[in-house]
Amino acid sequence: MFSEIDWDKLARIGKDRKTEDEVFDRGTLHSLYKLMEEGELDILDFPLSTGKEGNVFRGTSGDDVVAVKIYRVSTATFKHIGKYLPTHGGGYRNRRQLIYAWARREYSHLAKLWKVGVRVPQPRAYVNNVVIMEYVGTKSRPAPLLHQVILPDPVRVYQRLVRDLGVIYGKARMVHADFSEYNVLLDRGVPRIIDVGQMVSVDHPQAEEFLSRDVGNLARYFGRYFPVDVKTVLAAIRGDK
Repeated sequence: MFSEIDWDKLARIGKDRKTEDEVFDRGTLHSLYKLMEEGELDILDFPLSTGKEGNVFRGTSGDDVVAVKIYRVSTATFKHIGKYLPTHGGGYRNRRQLIYAWARREYSHLAKLWKVGVRVPQPRAYVNNVVIMEYVGTKSRPAPLLHQVILPDPVRVYQRLVRDLGVIYGKARMVHADFSEYNVLLDRGVPRIIDVGQMVSVDHPQAEEFLSRDVGNLARYFGRYFPVDVKTVLAAIRGDK
């Protein structure tokens, strides 16, 4: 029952009433408590970031620090979400069901990419609109996003990202579909790709369009450091001979 939730375990979420109302609705609190009961989460600590669709919090699980991504059910901005879903956004009875499906996609895509060796946060568990994954960063602060830093060795980061996009395409048979410097963490000089809920199969009718857009964003960002030829990068990712 809702009244049986151990509120002490949720006591460190902050006192911002607006944030609490938007993020910690009744269903989300149930999901968090279930993850606690299953031993996947001990304490939900403090917020790390806020996005259009959800909020990421720092948490603890045993001796590990984890990242807890909570998709907001009431206020998330999911523009054009349908084009990424197999059913083109149909087949969902309500908004909550749609967001639960999106969180499930994020978890399963992370698991698939982790398995084939792409540098993503390792997924740990999910329930409904809550996904627990590896925390990327140091004890004092989370890893910055790529757009927040000046790269001392941009060629190295660029090569690793081209390699990972190639593995996503060649081994996972998927396209990120929302790749940019805002969806890459820089972990001690190593890029870690995030936000993968929208990824699509290479068989998706818009897969090549999405891939071209991803590579265009890659070229635009690294173009500030050195020239990038989009056609060459596309050929490398596709494995063209």
